[in-house]
Amino acid sequence: MIENIIERENCFPRIAREIKNSGLPLLFYILYYSKNSIAEKELYQLCLSENIRIDNVVIDKKYLNEKELFEGNIVYDIDDILTKHDSINVFVAFVGDDESIKEKLLKTNRVQNVFFYDGGNGDSFGIIKNYTIKYDYVRDNLTEFEWVYNNLDDELSRKTMCAFFNQRISGDRKYIKEVYNPFDSQYFPTGIINLSANEIFVDCGACIGSAVDNFLKQLKSSHGSYYKIYAFEPDSINFEKLNSKYAGNEKISLIHKGVWHKNEVLKFNSNGPSSMISDFGNKTIVVDAIDSMVSTDEHISFIKMDVEGAEYEALRGAEKTIRKNKPKLAISVYHKQDDLLIIPAYIKRLEPNYRLYLRAHRYRAMEVVLYAVNKNI
Repeated sequence: MIENIIERENCFPRIAREIKNSGLPLLFYILYYSKNSIAEKELYQLCLSENIRIDNVVIDKKYLNEKELFEGNIVYDIDDILTKHDSINVFVAFVGDDESIKEKLLKTNRVQNVFFYDGGNGDSFGIIKNYTIKYDYVRDNLTEFEWVYNNLDDELSRKTMCAFFNQRISGDRKYIKEVYNPFDSQYFPTGIINLSANEIFVDCGACIGSAVDNFLKQLKSSHGSYYKIYAFEPDSINFEKLNSKYAGNEKISLIHKGVWHKNEVLKFNSNGPSSMISDFGNKTIVVDAIDSMVSTDEHISFIKMDVEGAEYEALRGAEKTIRKNKPKLAISVYHKQDDLLIIPAYIKRLEPNYRLYLRAHRYRAMEVVLYAVNKNI
């Protein structure tokens, strides 16, 4: 595996030098600028920390909201700003198809350079710890990482693991796009997750119901069916939206709690889809173990977890359910640097017959999901 990890250091200092040496004005190009735009805000602060002068923050006109500021900046229509410059650089701070974005910008004949960076260290707001992965960390834990690599069931999974490390180490967004399939459905990738009759789906981190919606859509296309859905969401605002969508459906159980390894009250940072358990939390939530909250008489067939860094603790709280039912698993493994170190090994300890797959569902080194499917079922 290690021979495929070719990056050694973060590329942002090089990007900063190129921007400053060009002497051209710089546009900071965002997609969203609401209070939940954590990635864009982190990149903006990273630019300031490197003394990069940002001349304007810009956005596509269709997203423009003249009443809202981004980090204290007025946000302008990118097309309006481009007409005011003969030569300019653009730092793209949102995730998308880099090549098409670059081609579109360069076609204006005003943009000289387009910069992309998969960045932020995850700690700017004191929320996600250990987001950044360094080469030394991979090397120092090589035996454990090679075990994971060798226990992945197909070549695409192994390539995805190496692409994830290379991109997370460097911030260079060229790696994930080599393994990313935009047509593959997150949590339901073709050829890995197959749905059948009487599914019991446990959605941990249900947010406003996107995964539940997708689950129902996938069932329809595969002619499957479901007996019950458990949807766990601790954030009050998210839960209200989830409840307004599914309240009254007797087959969908909405639970206003977080998933953990035991029952307790924890600090929680409420921040839309990025809400998470955090020592820096501005609220508190009740959490509990899946083993305590789902019926022991039901055959749980599928567990999905995207709980912003609490996946390992949540899996610990689902040990009895997993050992008994051997459900399909879709577990996010990108929030913390040791996710890929400990989560696959823990799952295989619970059920040695699981086949493990890794897929990337976004251009950034995010939305990387570990899938576990019992080969004897």
